[in-house]
Amino acid sequence: MTAKLPPLRAMNPLPWPPKTAPTRRGAGMLGNRKAKQGRLWEDLALPMFSGISSCEIDKTTAPFRITAMITGGAYRGAKVAGFFEKKGQCDFVGRFRGVHVELEAKRHCQIGKPWNFKSAIDGDQMERLSRNRAGGGLSGVLLMSDDGNRLFAISWSVIESAMKRGRKSFSVPDLAQAVDFANDIGDASGVFDLHQRGMAGGMERFLVHLYERREQS
Repeated sequence: MTAKLPPLRAMNPLPWPPKTAPTRRGAGMLGNRKAKQGRLWEDLALPMFSGISSCEIDKTTAPFRITAMITGGAYRGAKVAGFFEKKGQCDFVGRFRGVHVELEAKRHCQIGKPWNFKSAIDGDQMERLSRNRAGGGLSGVLLMSDDGNRLFAISWSVIESAMKRGRKSFSVPDLAQAVDFANDIGDASGVFDLHQRGMAGGMERFLVHLYERREQS
C-alpha cells in the first residue's frame, strides 16, 4: 500500500497560522498592499527623477526570501511567508550632482489621522537616513496624503528635529501649512509640495534644497 502523504500544512516549516504580526526583519505574511504602494511611488517618482539634470536615482529592490506559499499560487495577489535578507533599505537610492541620495517613500493610509512617522519608518531605515545625512549625503521622505491628492517631500532634518522635540507624527494640514509658510517668507522649510511648479519641478526644488543645506552645514 502506498504511504499517505501528510497534509500540505503539516509540511510547512512555519507556524500555521502565524502567531505574531509580520515584521520587516522576521518571518511573516507579505500582502500586496506594500507592493502596490511601491509600484505607485515608482510610477510617480522615476519620471520626476529622469527629468532632472545631474540626477541618477532609481528604485531599490528589497531582497525578500520566500519560504512558503500561503494563497494564490504564482498569480498576482498571492500571499507568501518569508523574511527580508537585509536590513531595511530605502526605496530610492542614487546620486544628485555627485552626492549620494537616500529617499524613503510612504503613503499615509489612515484618512483623517496624523501620519505617525515613528511607526511608518522602521528603525533600520531611520538609522540609514540619519547616517547618510551625517556623512554629507541627501536624505528625505516622500509622502502621499491619505486621499492621494497631495505629494510631499520632507527633508530628513525636519523629521530628526521633530523627534528631538518628542514629536511622533505630522498631520496633512501641518505639512500643507509648512509649505504655505515657506512660500510666504520666500524660504524653504524642508517640506515641499511636489505638485507646485509641476511634479519634476517640485522634486528638483526639493533635491536642490537638500544639496544647498548640505553645503551650508
